[in-house]
Amino acid sequence: MLYTLSQVLTLCKQNMGIRDLPKPVTDKDLRDRIINSALKDFSIKKPYITTRLINENERICPECMDGRTNALGYNNMSQRYRIPKHYYQDKTILSIPRVDVWRPSGFNDYYVPQGMVGDPISIMNAMADLKVSAAMAQTMSRAPTHSFQAPDILFIYNGWAAATYEIDLALSHDESLSTIPPTAMPQFIELCQYDLEEYMYTRLKRVQQLDLGIGSIELKIDDWQDSANKKRELLKSWGDNGANLDIDNIYYF
Repeated sequence: MLYTLSQVLTLCKQNMGIRDLPKPVTDKDLRDRIINSALKDFSIKKPYITTRLINENERICPECMDGRTNALGYNNMSQRYRIPKHYYQDKTILSIPRVDVWRPSGFNDYYVPQGMVGDPISIMNAMADLKVSAAMAQTMSRAPTHSFQAPDILFIYNGWAAATYEIDLALSHDESLSTIPPTAMPQFIELCQYDLEEYMYTRLKRVQQLDLGIGSIELKIDDWQDSANKKRELLKSWGDNGANLDIDNIYYF
């Protein structure tokens, strides 16, 4: 973890020039703003990705699959799974961008007939078998697809019976900021600063002076007037330009 939430808040106040000034809002108000606004926006653009396995233990309501599509949207060509709570704990599942059949050896989806090694006749027969198998698979099967139903239900369509699947969960970031990679922290701090400037400007735009009890100071917050637009443009640039916020893991939605 590169920065704590308190350290991010301190940096933002320094950049805004308000670290040592008395404020009409508390640090708790500012922390709550980051958690409920900037952190959620950041999670949508750059979620925390974790890879997990699901199998028959997570499959639910198999007795309902009688060939009729019901109100929940599944039928005999779909399977429904509940993501275990300990996979995401107190985070929110935002989406499930990838579902794949688990390949523990890395090669168990290969089909190599034994006849491929031997005399020319055996090789030709094996090639014919491959063509027949491929044609049958193309005619009879469909590629598996999936959908996500909040908060924790995964539908897999045209999947395999009793299969184990490897899935990527796109999660909201932890309030401790421990799930934000170091490569993405500068962008997160920039977003937090714009978000706090927008929040402070909305609260203070009709206040000309701040009464300190022993006197008053003149507020100069005109620089924050365009912070809401700057925040929107920053978020938009991450989507439009494919900004690499984390060089180790990139997902876009």
